[in-house]
Amino acid sequence: LTPRAMSSSPSPSPPPLVAPVPAHGDDRAAWLTPGPRPSAPSVVVTTPAYDGANDANDCWLHVEVSDPHRVGDGLSKHIEYKISYWTNNASFASESGCVTRRYSDFEWLGRQLSASVDGAIVPLVPSKTLMHMDDPSSRGIEKRRAGLAMFMARIAAHPFMRKSSDVQVFLEDSNKSSWSSRSPWYERGVLSDSVSSVTSWLSTINTSDVSASLSSSMAIDALREKPQHTEVVDYVSTLKMRLEKLVSAASALQKHGKHTVGVYQEFCACLELLAGQEDKAL
Repeated sequence: LTPRAMSSSPSPSPPPLVAPVPAHGDDRAAWLTPGPRPSAPSVVVTTPAYDGANDANDCWLHVEVSDPHRVGDGLSKHIEYKISYWTNNASFASESGCVTRRYSDFEWLGRQLSASVDGAIVPLVPSKTLMHMDDPSSRGIEKRRAGLAMFMARIAAHPFMRKSSDVQVFLEDSNKSSWSSRSPWYERGVLSDSVSSVTSWLSTINTSDVSASLSSSMAIDALREKPQHTEVVDYVSTLKMRLEKLVSAASALQKHGKHTVGVYQEFCACLELLAGQEDKAL
């Protein structure tokens, strides 16, 4: 009797090992050194063509998201990511740098860009899961890291969002205490994933007719800006800035008018007083 060949399906490959991250000292400083700019970005994003996009004087920004690692203990434990950047934007303090950011910091950046960059289609931050993920070597964290890398790559490729002061703060501000005040407590820590997932689900209860018209949750993120749209955004931004200056000038003119009226009233009072004194003298 010949033994039958046993067929077996290939076992899934184990998740990648995560190297320990130095907590402080010279090793920490060396780990936060960005090094030379990579020859090619890990995430390639096609930029929309518009007037001035190929201008040699236009600034560029290259951002990499890597090295997820766990920080803290108990209810305060969370995952942070290493953010390295390279740029020729003169408004930055340095041409390259490195910081660590947690998921709620990326959410803050998305909200800020939606409020400050008029008309731009801000990319979506990868959605949270109902269960908290705190294993840096898990596939769930690696999938989230890849989504955050795509989020930053799209921002860096956008001709207006990459020049935003909020992006500069996100990439340069290393003060941890200031970042804790930018996001509410329920968006940070162990409970953040569950709270955000439940909140997101509740927000869709009354908008089922809108969500049904979308083929997927990524439908909006899949949109690409046409050159005409980018030009309109540039025009609207310039028009908004000029209107703000006009409103400021009109407000200053109104204050000047009120001051002038007050001076005339005082002058009339002085004339009346002087006329009364002349009548008494006569």
